[in-house]
Amino acid sequence: MLAEEDNFIFSNSSNIITKVSKILYYSYCIFFFQLQGQTSSDAIRLFEKEKGFGTYALGLGGAYSALSNDYSGIYWNPAGLSSIKKSTLNIEFNNNYVTNNINFLNNSFNTSIIDNYLNSLGGTYSVPTTRGSLVFAFGLNNIGDYNYNSNFSGFSNINNNLFFPITVDNNEIDYFFNENVFREEKISSSGKISQISFGFGILISEKTSFGVSINSINNQENYTFRFDQNDQSDNFNIFPSDFLSYSLDQSLQLRAKGNRITIGLLTKITSNLNTGFNINLPFTYNVNEKHLLKENLTFDDNSFSDTTLIGNYNYKVIAPYNLDYGISFRIKSLLLSTSFKLQNWSNIRLNSDSNSGEYFIEENLTISNDYQSTLQLNLGLSYSIKFNNFNTSFILGHSHIPSYYKFGHSKDQNMISGGFSLNFKDELIINFSTNHTHSKLFTSDRYTPSGIEESIEKTIYSINLIIGI
Repeated sequence: MLAEEDNFIFSNSSNIITKVSKILYYSYCIFFFQLQGQTSSDAIRLFEKEKGFGTYALGLGGAYSALSNDYSGIYWNPAGLSSIKKSTLNIEFNNNYVTNNINFLNNSFNTSIIDNYLNSLGGTYSVPTTRGSLVFAFGLNNIGDYNYNSNFSGFSNINNNLFFPITVDNNEIDYFFNENVFREEKISSSGKISQISFGFGILISEKTSFGVSINSINNQENYTFRFDQNDQSDNFNIFPSDFLSYSLDQSLQLRAKGNRITIGLLTKITSNLNTGFNINLPFTYNVNEKHLLKENLTFDDNSFSDTTLIGNYNYKVIAPYNLDYGISFRIKSLLLSTSFKLQNWSNIRLNSDSNSGEYFIEENLTISNDYQSTLQLNLGLSYSIKFNNFNTSFILGHSHIPSYYKFGHSKDQNMISGGFSLNFKDELIINFSTNHTHSKLFTSDRYTPSGIEESIEKTIYSINLIIGI
């Protein structure tokens, strides 16, 4: 996850005087220096967590590009802003609940995350006009998150090839500390993808609206990783390889900023049928990563050696265009909507102002070869009931999210959503929705090559208040 070879790296190693003259962490220092060059997965990760915002829009499964008739249209299709009849204040709160059920060496582990936060704050201003419509919108919105947690442990006889070159009496020999040990791994990730947005929608003809939004995106992730390996059974007890434990702590602070422009069109084919189209234009993320790695190797007599490495790295990720086309159809109280979102993963590119060009050529070729364009299908349904003082709508949605890997590294995802809306004559609108995603993964790394099976359930509860002004 790190880049740019010319950045400052600090190393600090304590000496083991009585045990050995020198310990070099070849296997894991190599791992650290590999992190100095961005990989294809680092570039993809900046975009894969983006889901959008809007309680009502996500309640419809994201099938909103042919509607977009509230403040969240600034994200889904800014042309839809023109259909807002009066100025509004928009407030949205989210409760994010994530559980991870893990199987490691036939043992079960469970982790959970609860995250409550203000997801969106913004408003619209409807310009008084004698004909047509012009509506401006401005606000701060979260459009994705990095919430993830994993914690597992167990005794393992599987070789992870961990070794240490040790010099005794001027002879350097590789000593393995690699199997029949107790292992524990903890991974935690948090952060948000947020954007400050300004946009407008204008009615350019009797049946067609046009809109533009300008979005300043701020992508933040805080990642921590800890690995512990212990010789609980005292299998390593012969000098100089009388290892007691090894630990690795790694942390990453990622900050990425970019400016993205979204252009949209919305057309009323008939009084009941709408079509909508929007395009996110190509833009560039400027990325900064601060990385810290600490290692500690302890022997049976409690002597130890430790190492600290620090890096600060900058690079760029160029995002290609994305398209979203939708259709909505209303039959009296029933609304049906669908949208198709084209994402061009294979054209994402890494870049840098430094001399890392040759490395990026190789990684960008990997992106072209290993990733593919995807067509995400979103479906939504709403049924409205009118009362004397208010209207209520019940909403359902489904989103099929294809894997961006060409060769089946992960499975497609499906999001199921539902909720309701209460509209008090446009003076106050209360929207509520819940979105549920379930995914199954098999993951492994060089520390725990046996791998783990993960079953991740993510549920977002969202409530939105739209206040007429």
